[in-house]
Amino acid sequence: MKENKYADLYFQDSVDKQILMEVVGTGITIDNSMIEQGSFSLTETLCSESELTFGTCEPNHFTVTVHDMPRSIKGETVVIREHLDGHTDAPLTYGVYKVYSDVPTSDRTKREITAYDAMYDIINVDVKSWYAGLSFPMTLRQFRDSFFAHFGITQKETTLVNDGMTVNKTLVATQTDPDSAITEEPAISGKTIVTAICEINGVFGNMNRDGEFEYVELKEIITPLYPSNDLYPSDDLFPRDPNSVSLTGHYITFDYEDFQTKQITQLEIRPSDDSAGATVGTGGNNYVISGNFLVSDKTGTELEDIAANTLSIIRKASYTPLKSSEVVGNPCIELGDPIRFNTTREIIESYVLQRTLTGIQNKRDSIVSPGTETYKQNPNSIRDQIAGVQRRTNKLERTADHTLSELADLDANTTSRFEQTSEQIQTEVSNRQSADSDLSSRITQTADSITTEVANRQSADNEMSSRISQTANEIASEVAARQNADTEMSAKISQTAQAIEAEVAARGSADNEMATKISQAAHSIALVASGGDNSVGITIRLYDENGNLIDTESENANIKIVGFVAFSDLEGSGTTSINGANIQTGTISADKLIAGALTAGRVETSDGSIIIDTGAFHVASGTIYVGVSNATEIGTSYIKSGNISASNQLYSSGTIYSAGDIKCDGTIRGSLSGTASSASYASSAGSARQADRADYASSSGYADYADTADKCGNETSNSHTANCYITSALTIYKVPSGSARRFKTDIYTVVDPRLDPHRLYDIDVVQFKYKPSFYNLPEGTEMPTVIGMLADDIDLIYPCACEYDEETGEVINWLERYMIPPMLALIQEQHKDIELLKQENLALQNRVSILEQRMEEMWNVINNKINQS
Repeated sequence: MKENKYADLYFQDSVDKQILMEVVGTGITIDNSMIEQGSFSLTETLCSESELTFGTCEPNHFTVTVHDMPRSIKGETVVIREHLDGHTDAPLTYGVYKVYSDVPTSDRTKREITAYDAMYDIINVDVKSWYAGLSFPMTLRQFRDSFFAHFGITQKETTLVNDGMTVNKTLVATQTDPDSAITEEPAISGKTIVTAICEINGVFGNMNRDGEFEYVELKEIITPLYPSNDLYPSDDLFPRDPNSVSLTGHYITFDYEDFQTKQITQLEIRPSDDSAGATVGTGGNNYVISGNFLVSDKTGTELEDIAANTLSIIRKASYTPLKSSEVVGNPCIELGDPIRFNTTREIIESYVLQRTLTGIQNKRDSIVSPGTETYKQNPNSIRDQIAGVQRRTNKLERTADHTLSELADLDANTTSRFEQTSEQIQTEVSNRQSADSDLSSRITQTADSITTEVANRQSADNEMSSRISQTANEIASEVAARQNADTEMSAKISQTAQAIEAEVAARGSADNEMATKISQAAHSIALVASGGDNSVGITIRLYDENGNLIDTESENANIKIVGFVAFSDLEGSGTTSINGANIQTGTISADKLIAGALTAGRVETSDGSIIIDTGAFHVASGTIYVGVSNATEIGTSYIKSGNISASNQLYSSGTIYSAGDIKCDGTIRGSLSGTASSASYASSAGSARQADRADYASSSGYADYADTADKCGNETSNSHTANCYITSALTIYKVPSGSARRFKTDIYTVVDPRLDPHRLYDIDVVQFKYKPSFYNLPEGTEMPTVIGMLADDIDLIYPCACEYDEETGEVINWLERYMIPPMLALIQEQHKDIELLKQENLALQNRVSILEQRMEEMWNVINNKINQS
């Protein structure tokens, strides 16, 4: 029962009750004055099955008819609270609901509203993508926490009896094995997940009054016991207070079954209806859990532990089923609460499993608690058959699509399986030693391939496997061993008619991997060893550098070596080291030496000349003299000469001295001194710094890399919209564009309340003037008045349609492409309303026509009577 210090006022007469329905984020509040009398109804359900079924999760909902509503609230979130007798300090919360229907009545003066709690979304949403993204194994507690975090829903804190069990991946959300006969799940509903969680823990799921997901356990009902004075006190008999809510004196009618449900004494958990499971407890009233995917991979011992935990919860439930009842409405009574009725003959005790609360001032509760005396048992159940063959099964399944034969020994945890379709045959033998350790072998045969595989998994991170795949063109074999998530080894051999390839790899971590590979063809052999980003190798081939097969008698076959090579003592002393960029040795004798860069202590030539055809001659330090004294002198930071002429670049880190002209067709870099009467292409006669014509011009006379059209792209495309913009900090950002289906995922009809098109109704259309500075105009410039919207308002109401500064995060604009779709949705909705109005108007016209016709007939009858008299 929900705690509220004014709860007892609900059972008193003439207590004023004021209900408030707050439409979150809209400023709309519905109170008593807007609610049609007798229209409010709240339906809450824990289990609607005729036989009590643990694990059920059903949505709660309310309906109400209101008037004077400013607009439709479909898609909005509503929180319901109620004040009793003017006590506003402790309002009772009815729950949090989302409006799924808001339609006007036939006379258009009122609106009929239907809203469901979050359970409606949980059980009706496909969560396949969420399940595919999980990292298994995990505990059940981690599994359920991740599930509700996916919906953004808070769970009421509790510890479930099987929270510590291991959850493995037992549903195929993404099929990665093309040879597997097991098909991928087309969809995984939220109902499948949440029902499995609740069922295996012996509880029910419910969204409570505070908007939290709550696991409801049916606690054992404690019957009140008050012995007579002559029996109390006693060593073995004491008074006992009940834990149920008494409705004695508050019920109007109630009808109940003539039996009490028997306590569950035995629980059986089966992975499926046609397989053996584990049974705990003693015979009597047997409850069966079958097909729960959370335990479909469990061994017999694991199932027994899980079943024992679950039985300790579900065995507490024993009650008298209520066919019907009408009592004074008290919303503080919640689903799963024990209740009791005192009659003149006996005390009737039950649970609130279904209830419908109606009215506001004069509340009434209709409570129903279905149930059977014992659970039905199938006399030909698979359990009895399995027990007769000592927990061994033989399953044969034949359909138009496939034939499946499966033999299993549950005690030994061994299984053999044969499956045949029109496209493939697959056989498999497995021996599961524990949840994390199993042996298996598999053969898969199709028209174009045969694959054999043997696996030995000792733990989740330690497994070994071998695999042979054969087609008409290739035979491939592989042996792999994984010791943990980052350490694995593998050896592969691939053989075709043209080549044989062998590879051995070992990975010690994500950044530590080594491998060797041998590739052999008729005309070449390649050997490669690699580690990380480095590799070395030798290739011997009968091809030239152009890939042409050479004459095998010409002795011109080549060897290519990649990596560091060291030759030691090749018919002499010393060592020669060779890698991709260096040769380290003693003396090199050659008729011609071609080098990109030459480093030497001294360079001598026979004729005393150094010829440079292209490139630059650079002296890091010292002085170069050309010719005799007073000719050209080139130092570390200066150039001294008479006339200076260069065809490409003239550069000095210091001053360029010239007694005559300075001419350069390219770049002049340095300070000029002298007449400099012809300083070609310099920004000024005294200071030319990387002028390089217009490519590096600047207004100050110093050319600082302006880099004009050579470095700017001006290409345009008329097949795309704009895809870049420039921020206030002059940063260019690329904006991806495109709206085809292939660019998108997670496509659904709009259900996210943040994207509800009705939010656009709250956006103000305003008139305004832009500041002159916005267009770089002088302050005081008269600007025209225009109409539009403020991005600041849209940021608060419909932020997905806003554009933000990439660097400051401030809102700067609103985007038409995200405003037009919700506008279209509103137009479509209004179009439906208009069409409905047309139909209703046509119906009214027809009724008026009929009335006019009948009026005319009546007047004719009256006139005839008058004429006859």
